[in-house]
Amino acid sequence: MIEQIYNPVLWVDCMGALVNAGADITMLGGSLRSADRSGVQIGHGGFRVAAEKGSVNGDGHIVVYMGDDERGEFLYRFVSSGVYAEGGENADLLSDGALYVAKIHPDGTGQWLALTPETTGMASQAEVVIHARMGASAVGATTMDRPEWVAANPNKAEIYVALTNNKNRGVKPNAGGDATPAMGANPRAENNYGQIMRWWPSGAEIRYLSDDLTPAIHNEC
Repeated sequence: MIEQIYNPVLWVDCMGALVNAGADITMLGGSLRSADRSGVQIGHGGFRVAAEKGSVNGDGHIVVYMGDDERGEFLYRFVSSGVYAEGGENADLLSDGALYVAKIHPDGTGQWLALTPETTGMASQAEVVIHARMGASAVGATTMDRPEWVAANPNKAEIYVALTNNKNRGVKPNAGGDATPAMGANPRAENNYGQIMRWWPSGAEIRYLSDDLTPAIHNEC
């Protein structure tokens, strides 16, 4: 199903300055502890992260959604290997996990594609996250219209991302040479105003984590 919400001012640059540094703050035994997460473990070295949204999945895994805020770049997801323990030691959950990128079809269905040495043809996982854009291109991910602020609905399994704009949509490829056709999640050529995309997993019993996704594009002009 495809819906559309276009709004040239809503949700733009609301949170980017707060989270772009790539740090997380964890509550441990009543005290706060901060940790730098700007390295390769969640792919910051490989793309321009404008904002991240972390959620605790129904099975306890941490799921972090990230947008690469450039015209024609990609939407990513990180899933922790470990699980969250309330009141426990959770500081290292973002240090180990799997990186995915979104592929969205013209019919409104999509998948999260794993970025690994096997899927990208790269030599190591470190190379994959350092060159995340190249990896996303290699697996055929969907080029997006500057995916920026990401937010999760706290009451049900659905996520939102602000797609800021893309004057090059349908005009020329992105910086990596990937085509940017106007279709599916990015339906407007020369998109000067942007849109908001909402998506939810196809498997309702798995909150946030399903590898299949069904997006809806909301337009308000």
